[in-house]
Amino acid sequence: MDRLRLLSVRLDPPQAAPGDLVEAAPLVVDPMRRPISYAWAACDPRLVLEDPADCKAALAIPILANGDGRAMLSADEILATFRRRPGPPLPDPAAAAALAGGGRIVLPLVLVLRAGNDTITAVKRIVWSPGAGARNHNPQVLYVVASRQPLDPQIARRIPAGFTVPVGVVQQGIDFEVFDPDDAGPLEPRAERHHAHWFATGGSFLHDETVSGQTEAGPRSEENEWTAPSEPGTVRLWVVLTDGRGGETWEERPFEVVPRAIGP
Repeated sequence: MDRLRLLSVRLDPPQAAPGDLVEAAPLVVDPMRRPISYAWAACDPRLVLEDPADCKAALAIPILANGDGRAMLSADEILATFRRRPGPPLPDPAAAAALAGGGRIVLPLVLVLRAGNDTITAVKRIVWSPGAGARNHNPQVLYVVASRQPLDPQIARRIPAGFTVPVGVVQQGIDFEVFDPDDAGPLEPRAERHHAHWFATGGSFLHDETVSGQTEAGPRSEENEWTAPSEPGTVRLWVVLTDGRGGETWEERPFEVVPRAIGP
């Protein structure tokens, strides 16, 4: 990585119910280790948000963030504030009806982060619903592994320079989402497909992204290969898991790349 990167934005929970507090947390990497500023804002859900720059003035509610960019918010309070406001000139009719009637609402959050002259803008959406049905949650990681051995989050695994090692992430048992395959028939359960996105400060992956298979309940893993850089040093590795329904999480592990032994 040679530039400021936003690798992930996690909402916990990704689907909110009345009374829930939601934590918004970004995963940001800057190889130059510059101070980073974070600015969060909730956008009026009635706004047809084609450009994050449209989320401003009366159509936005600022959200305070702490030093590492994490923010806690109450979707209930934010939506109540927007109900008292007139809304955008050309609102989305379905979103306006849901906001007025207390139905299922998609609330956009805009994050702007800055480091030096670099700026990144991202949009993440909270799904708020008053119903009592099952809600999505973020993927859960059991282990991150190298050569099928769990990696310690704090103690760097030593890897010879230029060496290729199989890596993977082992998750909790599979979840089932309920969907209507034809938008007309009965609801059916479908096993989630999780995507693992791989990042590191050095070396290279065989795949930038791996996808889980549809298996029955039980731990499952996403397999990949990482080749260490040719020069010794510390490397940070991240894997970001997404489930396609707003659920997202990540894990970080350190490696210590050491000189390759030369022998007869």
